[in-house]
Amino acid sequence: LYLSFMLQNNTGGSTMEVGVMTDPADTSTFTTVQSFGPANGWQRCEVLLSGIATTARYIALRHNVPNTLAYAYVDHIQLQACSMPTVEIQNPRPTSIEVVWSGADSVHIAWGVGSTETATATTAASPYTIDGLNPQTNYTVKVWPICAGADDFECHKVERQATTLAPPES
Repeated sequence: LYLSFMLQNNTGGSTMEVGVMTDPADTSTFTTVQSFGPANGWQRCEVLLSGIATTARYIALRHNVPNTLAYAYVDHIQLQACSMPTVEIQNPRPTSIEVVWSGADSVHIAWGVGSTETATATTAASPYTIDGLNPQTNYTVKVWPICAGADDFECHKVERQATTLAPPES
């Protein structure tokens, strides 16, 4: 389960906490899942809500303010039942690797050397072969689900490292 929203809060030190509660009438049952600090302008916030105790049935936002001048605006709230894929890199070759996943119907895949994403693909077919790579090169591969009716959850990319093989000796 994913929650995404747009947040604008001033730089006066306020934070927005996303959490869960077992009893919405009892603030002591609030458990923080993720916090977001102040930012200039709007920021996109994404929270992965899987792995939380099933007794915590309520999603809650808590605005922590250091003074009466702090403020926060929340907009464009989306809640999406979408699962993160389990990802493996298989069959490395000199100029290709295979990305294999389960747990998501369709995914976005991005790859590149280091942290720079140089190419992307969108597919529903697992495995996906990434071709045209350089031999003996370390690549970062990122995979995230496509959730119907929601924006992409890019902040929750599953990241894997892969190294292409040396070319065969002639």
